Amino acid sequence: PRYTLDREEPTNLSRAWGIRKALIQAVSFWEYWKTTALDPAADAVVESTYVYLEALEAWEANPIGVAPTPPVVMSQDSSTGFAQIFSATAIWAHNWALGQGLISGSTWDASDWHTVWAVWQDLHGDDDYNLSAVPQVLMAGAADVGITGSPRLDYTSAQITSILARYNGTGSAAADYGQEVRGVYNVFEQYNAALRG
Repeated sequence: PRYTLDREEPTNLSRAWGIRKALIQAVSFWEYWKTTALDPAADAVVESTYVYLEALEAWEANPIGVAPTPPVVMSQDSSTGFAQIFSATAIWAHNWALGQGLISGSTWDASDWHTVWAVWQDLHGDDDYNLSAVPQVLMAGAADVGITGSPRLDYTSAQITSILARYNGTGSAAADYGQEVRGVYNVFEQYNAALRG
């Protein structure tokens, strides 16, 4: 996979969100290096789906000729980009952060495929944008599992594992993910702590 990330971005995001940089590094590193041939295949399905939906919308506005043919396999979302984030997840996290007053802007409508597609394209095509969504997903996930308030720099070991697990979803597979990625977190945090002195 490509690597076009601004190397200072994890530090900047860590400071902006008041969380350990290792949280951002751990999930983004894990997702980046776990990319397989299935990921671009899933992305291609999403892209062909929206090519069809846009063509259908244009045809419905001006129904001349034969309606476009839908692809054999369709999907409006996939985990994509550097940190493998679903558009629906990014929208959920954005709206959560907006509701908490942590960011400004407007609410995004996850029921509108145009919005899902626009966010997906940003997540897919811009590594820095994708990484900028990671803290929102982490913090929204933390709140979802009951880890709220501050200071965010003093999470317990169990809280860190829960936050990492929630990044992946819910259930036993997510719990396993949290345990696995916690090891990566520990490596990054040990290094970062040494740099902090």
